[in-house]
Amino acid sequence: MIRRPLLWILTGWILGELLAAWLGLVEVPASSYYASETPDVSLAFLEQGKAFLRESLRRLSADDEEEGIFTALMLGDKRSLPEDTYSLFQNGGIAHIIAISGLHLSLIAGAARRLLQKLGLSKKTAALAAGVLLLFYVLMIGGAVSAWRAFIMYSVQTGAMFAKRTYDAPSALGLAGLLILLKDPLYLFNAAFQLSFGAVWALSVAAPVLTRWLGAEKSGIKRTVIASAAVQLVTFPLVAWHFYKLPLYGLIMNLLVVPLTGIALASVFAAALAALIYVPGGVFLCGLAHYVFLGIRWLCAQMLRLPGALWVTGQPRTWQLALYYGLLAAALVLMKWRCRKAERQDRERKTADAGAKTDEAEDSTDRRSVCDRPAFRAAAALLLCLIVLFLQRPARTQAAVTALYVGQGDCIVLELPGGGAVLIDGGSNTIENAGTKVIVPYLQKQRLTQIHAVFLSHPDTDHINGISAVLAELTLKVEMVCASEVSRGCEEYEALREAAQTVGADWHWLEAGDRLKAGEMELSVQFEGLQAENTNDRSMVLLMEYEGFSALFMGDAEEAEESAGAPWPRVDLLKAAHHGSRFSTGEALLEQTRPKTVLISAGRNNPYGHPHAETLERLAAIGAQVHCTAEEGNVTVELRK
Repeated sequence: MIRRPLLWILTGWILGELLAAWLGLVEVPASSYYASETPDVSLAFLEQGKAFLRESLRRLSADDEEEGIFTALMLGDKRSLPEDTYSLFQNGGIAHIIAISGLHLSLIAGAARRLLQKLGLSKKTAALAAGVLLLFYVLMIGGAVSAWRAFIMYSVQTGAMFAKRTYDAPSALGLAGLLILLKDPLYLFNAAFQLSFGAVWALSVAAPVLTRWLGAEKSGIKRTVIASAAVQLVTFPLVAWHFYKLPLYGLIMNLLVVPLTGIALASVFAAALAALIYVPGGVFLCGLAHYVFLGIRWLCAQMLRLPGALWVTGQPRTWQLALYYGLLAAALVLMKWRCRKAERQDRERKTADAGAKTDEAEDSTDRRSVCDRPAFRAAAALLLCLIVLFLQRPARTQAAVTALYVGQGDCIVLELPGGGAVLIDGGSNTIENAGTKVIVPYLQKQRLTQIHAVFLSHPDTDHINGISAVLAELTLKVEMVCASEVSRGCEEYEALREAAQTVGADWHWLEAGDRLKAGEMELSVQFEGLQAENTNDRSMVLLMEYEGFSALFMGDAEEAEESAGAPWPRVDLLKAAHHGSRFSTGEALLEQTRPKTVLISAGRNNPYGHPHAETLERLAAIGAQVHCTAEEGNVTVELRK
């Protein structure tokens, strides 16, 4: 047992590390939606075992998608899982079913204990042997946070059995959190840590309180529904914080899918073991999991067709999370207090004589507290659900220009007050799937669901290869896509035109002088580009005007286009052309535009040397304030009235 003084010392050290992170003294790693645990196996036989299991799963799988699902389900490795499949599960609110969790470890431990007991081992010895097996399994899969949490809690449960003590799940959860944070206190900021511990806390603390308060102790179905609802209530803010959207039918999906997942998991484990002896037998056993996941994918697809299936909340403010959890905690405390009071009153009535007891029961029925009435309970439950509305990020009150960090590429987001946005380009040469990993998450984080227009300056991949993800995203409505007339017939645009047509977005070819209004913001084509083989010099140059503020977006225009498009208007902001190349943003352009602020989009440590020293010298000479994404990440300029 950990003695109290040591507990306080360890807790103080963890809090000190977290305070250092909050003050910026240490770097906090950003949690990523697509991050996978990287295996760190130090024992050769575990590494060989993992490779063998991976090969067995490949043989058992019907296709690459199924192989990715089974590998994630059994080994916790999502790297081979297709992004559209993971996105489907995430949008359905069931992505946790393919993460190593307590379900996996309880299945392994339970099967191992029963098998060992049938072989003649005692209950305690079988439990200890199963724990050793779980440790090897956790090490083999790379030690994900959720797996370590489940292993530590199983160890505490086994220890309680040996010590003949009562197992307390909240205490075991607290010990697991303490041990994991001792390894690295910054795990506290990790999405997997927060969601795993939040879900188990909901099941072990919040769900029992709700069950007692609603009087559902004797109904297995009600207890299951309440437990799932408790998990949703506790984890919704964390999901909104990390992923910026909520699956509103997640409760129903989990009630349907989690039992099926247990069946599929047992099927995959049994198939993997059978394949060690006879591969066709393993394929036969794996058939159940195959059809289960076909059904799960179908359920997710149908759910996403329902109205309001996904609610884009944006990233809530810190005060919203504090308010939400404060209200939830107050509600749980009040419910627990009321339940204890009712139990105390029941005990007091039982001590009275039979006649007095009957009279008191009748009186208590007449004077029953409003807290005990079904109507009040229903209203309180509804109110508890409505506090989820506090999670929605407030819309911007001012327009803004944001240069996203997409590595070596370009993406500008023009944000309008009250919601809505315009995109200028969206691609990267250094970040794979930048549209899915960077552009779409940023739009969702800001709660931008209405994209009035997407402007494509020219057809280079580092400017357009993320736009297909924007068009395909269910939570985004794109009204139109605009490209320069000089690029008509360009092969690189054909796939985008088809994607735009599929989602109902109009496609427009623009020429110099064409204008578009989005709310109070007006965008005009200042120059449509040159008829040149060099795609950079075919860049469409856009002028944005908003309540006296102006900005010029140069695409990848170089010296020839800068000369041909002159004279250029004076502007407040300039998006430097071609990532700050030495052959762009020349002296003549700067002398005419005289920008106060210059944005440069470039990748960190890029091989081209962008932004070039000569370009930076020219910008310094005119006194412009320079912001480069390679150094600052996302750069936002608010357009204040």
